[in-house]
Amino acid sequence: MIYFIGAGPGATDLITVRGMRLLQKADVVIYAGSLVNPELLDYCRPETTIYNSASMTLEQTVAAMRDAPEGATVVRLHTGDPCLYGAIAEQMRELDKLGLAYEVVPGVSSFCGAAAAIPADRLMLETDSPYLAPEPNRRKRNDSRNLVYIRDKIAALRGISPQELEEQTTRNALAFFGLQG
Repeated sequence: MIYFIGAGPGATDLITVRGMRLLQKADVVIYAGSLVNPELLDYCRPETTIYNSASMTLEQTVAAMRDAPEGATVVRLHTGDPCLYGAIAEQMRELDKLGLAYEVVPGVSSFCGAAAAIPADRLMLETDSPYLAPEPNRRKRNDSRNLVYIRDKIAALRGISPQELEEQTTRNALAFFGLQG
């Protein structure tokens, strides 16, 4: 099986547990050497065959996946979250043509890390993306009623209550726009 794994924002402790476990059992790893933190390869076994795709063409990358021994666990390691990364689509099309099975293992997206790390006094909530509504309202037009979902997600990422986040971001917005509460 071929796994497209998101390596997360770069730190070795920010890869998902599932991604780490697949690296630990991988027979072949193809990683984006110009982008992926090479310390993530420390999770691999000594006998794992490792390819740095920084100098490989699409054809060479697909060939490395195709030519892996039958029954091998193959990891294609990308940065961030491969669900948000466009280059995997062309690889998937080639694997589909070859009839090779694959699965996408999401990674920790950098925006999640940023939402958790931005100083509290600089954070505001908004719904400025009219066609990118948060879950559970995907594929519907976004509006201010969805702000509660954004608030809840960011509060969870920060480890605080939604009410705490709401109070802080309201203070921030009032200060930013020069309004009184």
